[in-house]
Amino acid sequence: MSLLITLEGIDGSGKTTLVSSLKKSGELDLITHNWRDTEWGQKIWCLLNESRGAEKNGLPSNWSYIFLILVAFDELVKRVIQPNLRENKVVIIDRYIDSTLVYQGLAGGLEIGTIQEVAKKTIDLPWPDVTFVLDIDPAKAQDRLKKRKLATGEYTNWDKLNLEFHHRIRNYYLELKKYFPERIHIINADRSETEILTEVQEIIKQTRAPKSEARLPQSVRVIIQNEKGEFLLVKDKWGWNFPGGKIEPGETPEAAACREVFEETNLTIENCQKIAEENVFYANLPPGNRHWKVHFFRTQKYAGEIIIKETEKILGIRFVDSNFTSPKTKGHQPYQFYLEKIRKFEKYAGGQGNPEKTKNGTKNSKNTLIIIAGGSGTGKTTVENLLAQDPNIVKLVSTTTRPPRTGEKEGQDYYFISKETFQDELEKGRFLEHVIYDSNYYGIHGKVVDLILGTQNKHGIIIVDVAGFRQIKKYCQEKGYNTISYWFKAENVEKMVEHMKKRGTSEPEILRRLIIAEKEEKFAAEFDHILTIKENDLVTTAQKIKENLSHEIGQYNEN
Repeated sequence: MSLLITLEGIDGSGKTTLVSSLKKSGELDLITHNWRDTEWGQKIWCLLNESRGAEKNGLPSNWSYIFLILVAFDELVKRVIQPNLRENKVVIIDRYIDSTLVYQGLAGGLEIGTIQEVAKKTIDLPWPDVTFVLDIDPAKAQDRLKKRKLATGEYTNWDKLNLEFHHRIRNYYLELKKYFPERIHIINADRSETEILTEVQEIIKQTRAPKSEARLPQSVRVIIQNEKGEFLLVKDKWGWNFPGGKIEPGETPEAAACREVFEETNLTIENCQKIAEENVFYANLPPGNRHWKVHFFRTQKYAGEIIIKETEKILGIRFVDSNFTSPKTKGHQPYQFYLEKIRKFEKYAGGQGNPEKTKNGTKNSKNTLIIIAGGSGTGKTTVENLLAQDPNIVKLVSTTTRPPRTGEKEGQDYYFISKETFQDELEKGRFLEHVIYDSNYYGIHGKVVDLILGTQNKHGIIIVDVAGFRQIKKYCQEKGYNTISYWFKAENVEKMVEHMKKRGTSEPEILRRLIIAEKEEKFAAEFDHILTIKENDLVTTAQKIKENLSHEIGQYNEN
């Protein structure tokens, strides 16, 4: 199965050594490359290295850097990445788009989303399936580099940058995981080569494992036109997509097409006619899900009331893929052509037979999961412990593969399971969030939420990051559990820093957390409540959350 793996981290973190170790292991059919190794890559690297040695006012802008690097990436994609992915090989790239997101994005003050969009539009850059960020103290990394460069005599103008710069880059790499929590894995690189290799191999194995709930490699695509001839699409959190989906086991393509239209629009169609099919390769999809057979259908006859927010009459329904012949233009037009011409069109959340929805979930249970997130040093753990003193509020317990420590109790501190069991449950999609640290897995299992809110008939409470919040809230909405979420915001940053220092947090770690907190503030609006936390007033905060919980329960009971 094809896989695109990228290695990132500060210079001297051990990326080259890891590539060598993976090759020697012989477990994978590897194709390894660095963007500097292509013809254009070598030229552009020399140009960028020379510019770094110039005076500051002679440096090109960050966008100039990006467009130059995209030229090298374009050659890398066409000559190395795409051909080998099509042959189901594993491709490992030493430094890729994440380096650009860190150096020119986070460090250079450019928006991550804008860089992504430019890379997609200009060269249709395939996104990595898994990225390993090798994390190490910059001082130790610099010691490694000095020894290596004394032996080789090779220096670049980047080597002249001070240690403070490398600390900043390290922190930005750690911060980048907040943007891509599932794809990016932070690897402790201050360990032996064997320990690092073992952890990386386990993650690769997990990524390549067949997913039992993966979509079938057949799909239908739907395009709906309104009376103005506009092409309407549904927007989800990933962007604009055609309504459509998979062909279920035992279902004909024609039946799937009819079912998908009914599910998306509440329309019953007749005389569904298949007009073509095509084998399509999507490099940007997850591994094991890139080769698709897409079926094209057309129909003009339908019946039923349209249940969507936009009530204009739909004149025709056609089932085609992203490149198709427009009735108003000659030839095929790309997907982006239509994105520029459509208006917002979202599926109505209700519908006959569906339970009533609220912002927090489905109104069928009085039990609620309290979700807390926010910056370090804002008192989240203290408030969680205060609330958990109430016998009706229970902390969600994580599951781990590490052995129990002295005094730890099963079901109270952690649920302890084997690595094999954890990986099996992970592949089945039963963990709502997970991390790997020092080769051990940690995660929140869906059954823990079910146990507390369902079986035990109590309220739950959990502290998460932004990515975990989204996953857990989505799960609760699907299961019909109520949620109430809080973002903790420090009233005084100086006091928050002082609090972290009292806990023994190092200066670099404090800086890293402050950077992350600043970036995560933009997601605070996704939470139901934003609380400004005052020092020595956490008891009041806990009481306020309990009052809100009682109010929410009263609303649910009224319905």
